[in-house]
Amino acid sequence: MIFYWPEMQAWDDSSPPKERRYFKLPSGGTLAAEAWGRDQLRVVEVISTDPADYINSVIEPGRILTLEPRVQTEASAGSGSEA
Repeated sequence: MIFYWPEMQAWDDSSPPKERRYFKLPSGGTLAAEAWGRDQLRVVEVISTDPADYINSVIEPGRILTLEPRVQTEASAGSGSEA
């Protein structure tokens, strides 16, 4: 039997697993990501019943997302607009 594996690093269990964070998607699904560098997340998994979440290239597994903090005032908190 021949077993094909995409990454040889996947066999190496010497590094500790990274902590996963879970984020709610607008469709009701969940995005699992892990810390990756400074102010970045790496998408690990998409958990959803909406097929559109799986074809969205912005949140595909392996994609690196950059966190961009923004300040939200109390007045704009209910409206969803940025300050």
